Amino acid sequence: MPDGCDEFGYRHLTLEALQKSADSCPLCHMIAQELSRGDEPIDTRAGTEQRVILYSDVYPTTEYGPRRVGLVIIQLSNSNRCGYLQAFAEPESEAALSGDVAGRPLHQHADSDEAFHQINKWVDDCVQNHSECASVPLASGSLADEFPSRLIDVGVEESSTTCALVSRADARGDYVALSYCWGPPGQQLCTLRSNLTTHMTSINLQDMPLTLRHAVIATRKLGQRYLWIDALCIIQDDIDGADWKREAPQMGLIYQNAHCTLAAAAASTSTGGLFYPRRDHHVTAPVILRIPYSAAHQTSTRTRSWHLTPQTTKFQHMLQASVWNSRGWVLQERNLARRIALFGRSQTVFECLRHSVGEDGLTHDDHAEKRYGSAALRLGHDWIWCGLVRDYTARALTYGDDRLFAIEGLAHNLAVRTGKRFCAGLCVGALPMHVMWFSAAGGMGMPAWRDGGVRKRAPSWSWAALEGPVMWEGWVSKATTACGLEVVGDVAGLAPDDIRVRDAQLSFQGLTVEVERSSQTVAAEGLMNDVQAGGMGYTLGFHSHTACFALRGSSGKLLGWAVFDKQKDECGPFIAAVVSRNSSMGTRGKPSAGSYNVVILMPTSQVGSKPDYTRVGAGELSHLSPEEFAQQALRIL
Repeated sequence: MPDGCDEFGYRHLTLEALQKSADSCPLCHMIAQELSRGDEPIDTRAGTEQRVILYSDVYPTTEYGPRRVGLVIIQLSNSNRCGYLQAFAEPESEAALSGDVAGRPLHQHADSDEAFHQINKWVDDCVQNHSECASVPLASGSLADEFPSRLIDVGVEESSTTCALVSRADARGDYVALSYCWGPPGQQLCTLRSNLTTHMTSINLQDMPLTLRHAVIATRKLGQRYLWIDALCIIQDDIDGADWKREAPQMGLIYQNAHCTLAAAAASTSTGGLFYPRRDHHVTAPVILRIPYSAAHQTSTRTRSWHLTPQTTKFQHMLQASVWNSRGWVLQERNLARRIALFGRSQTVFECLRHSVGEDGLTHDDHAEKRYGSAALRLGHDWIWCGLVRDYTARALTYGDDRLFAIEGLAHNLAVRTGKRFCAGLCVGALPMHVMWFSAAGGMGMPAWRDGGVRKRAPSWSWAALEGPVMWEGWVSKATTACGLEVVGDVAGLAPDDIRVRDAQLSFQGLTVEVERSSQTVAAEGLMNDVQAGGMGYTLGFHSHTACFALRGSSGKLLGWAVFDKQKDECGPFIAAVVSRNSSMGTRGKPSAGSYNVVILMPTSQVGSKPDYTRVGAGELSHLSPEEFAQQALRIL
């Protein structure tokens, strides 16, 4: 174990001694300043000895691997107070070459040759050494050759002021794709029927909004000839949207087969661009300390150093809060892209299926959160799809009719990898789990289409039927199926806008019971314990959810609860159809032992002796004996 280090990190001065030393020591002053950040005052009462502990982002003991300093974490004992200092060394310095300091200074200009030399190194390393990133694409053969139908030929001269559309047949080889925010109508240069011939001849870069123009420049700097941008490569006003309908289902294929995807992560419109002034560059940081560097393996005595500076906003925090990352389409663009360069305000970060690395020399590997496209998506677990849909439905779409199109690439990816079939946004082989979605906020509405109309987009049993975020409760993944549930007819895998998908039906055979919705919400005093809803309140928030109501039988007996998709629009009568049964014990955080997961249905019509129903909600029943149920066969539209 290195000198001065124990199992908790490097112990330094007490807080009192640190504050005294800060008057004369720049490093102590920087540490004290970082600890002073925060809303709550530090407890300095007499007799409260607080020690200052420093440790790096890679644990500083031989037991946990080599000591590589990138982020220095400052912790105050007996407190939750923390501070962060970023460590970096010049690339050719001894501190960097030895591997002791992982951090690097940021490039002063995002579009500089040095910056793109680094991006090309990342891409080349991925292409040559990452077998997982060279995995089989979404489709091969004719589909991969056919899509995208058009590309932009950016030429071979960096100084050229024009580019042009070309057909895929005339543009063999690799291409780069762009992921960005369109912004308000009128900011975007588009390919229309009226200018298609002109665009096939020449497009002036000065006519392009800044993000598109920067994408052309970046493609050239990456040494690539072809670029795909949706606004230019898809005819935006084709008759009945035929060109868009042909290309949109293949979006996932287009991004996954791209040599690299460029993401305008900091721009909220197409005029924002890729290359931002580096306001957070280390050179312009408010305080930078030069720290002498010495190591046992040094071979010369010349002066060596590395640097510390207060950490600026973390890149991933900026990314999560960005307008770009809030777009519905971006979920599959980012997840399916084998390689993606994320252009932010402070730096550029490169992601692939193996890792995320930044200009700052540090890794940004929170894959479980940000990239289902790494390990989890390839495994194809049914629960993974629920997580993807939950993330996706919380994002924004300009047009409601894109609701299924913008996630079709992810569904197709899972279908190709696993052999599972999807219909209307649900996996056919996992229907008992996937139909148990809940409105995350209540008050879901009908979708608005491009033409301003409001009409059916998906069957009622699909989350895609309505607008708004949805979620699943974790216990549903462990429940035992208690019904027969299947899609009627062979409609899985069809295009999302196919009328057979919109009108797809489920056949249900299993237990049902008539229920009434109480006017009392589950948030009412004392009702949570009676309903035994378990952990549902911790996720949906019983005390704030506006569409969670108690369910009662015809005699007034309390049976359970349900979240209604459109809050109070439906007046009943209702039946609860049992989808699965829980086996967990009835403790807070779990459903009741022997409780039933149900979808709430409302009759719409009756053909002969078989009624048709639409889904209006989902919930849990926990106060019924088996004889209180009826056996029923029905169709859910």
